[in-house]
Amino acid sequence: MKFLKPSFSKIQKEFLDAFIRYLNDEFEGGQVAMAERIGCDQSQISRWANKENAPPDFVCQLLLKELGGGSFQKTVGRRIRYLREKVFEVSPRQFTLAIKLDSVSQLEAVEQGETESPLHCIETLVKDYQVSASYLDYGKGGIFNEISPNALLLKAYLKVGFGIYVVTPPRKHLDRLGLKCRLVLHRHREHLPQCIVVSASGNFKHITGAGRLVLEDVLRAMFEVFYPKSYEAPPAMMADDKSWKDLQKSCFYRKEVRFAPACVDEECNRKLNYILQSVLKKFKSSAKH
Repeated sequence: MKFLKPSFSKIQKEFLDAFIRYLNDEFEGGQVAMAERIGCDQSQISRWANKENAPPDFVCQLLLKELGGGSFQKTVGRRIRYLREKVFEVSPRQFTLAIKLDSVSQLEAVEQGETESPLHCIETLVKDYQVSASYLDYGKGGIFNEISPNALLLKAYLKVGFGIYVVTPPRKHLDRLGLKCRLVLHRHREHLPQCIVVSASGNFKHITGAGRLVLEDVLRAMFEVFYPKSYEAPPAMMADDKSWKDLQKSCFYRKEVRFAPACVDEECNRKLNYILQSVLKKFKSSAKH
């Protein structure tokens, strides 16, 4: 027996899209907390999340207003507030300075959707802090842009003051079996640090393949920029569950790149130093010619 797909009005479609995006990407607490916030049963939240049904049009309009949706200006303002509170975790004054607004009251007006976000504010977030324009405008994709593991591109970032560190999976995570890792570029700025994630995963387990080449490209880029001053490999640090999850959806951000000694990944550090010696040998050989 075939079931017909439910038919939704324009406002119902707008509500369901905004609701799902908000629930998945921006709301912490899940369906239970969302049900408590808007005052309905959790089973109903689940049906909306699966697009099984939708409230009447007039209820959709009220809920869109409650979620901060319903207009481009309000949804962008809500995402900017989410960035400040949940991602960057900074005060309104510090964020005002970082994105070059005139006053905290102007930031509050932008976050509440009372005024449109100035173009230079969006450009600062995109160009200086690598926030995805697609995320700001449409709520699509990861929050931050990623870069490819290209040696020339990595060298360019290293030359302007970025450092590199290697993030490995939590000890009990399935990715730990394959000894995967992600590479993060980091640079301190006056108001907010910058974190940029390299799109491809590295791999410590295999001596060949794309994952091994990612690590070799990073080390080669470091040699070409810093040789002969530095022979140190970037530190391998074990992420917690939240950080590793954030890395997979381009939402990784650290105010301070500091890990407790217990987070140092000794196993991967040993493997990284082994790769370092191999790359250094090749680099010195090619430098002679």
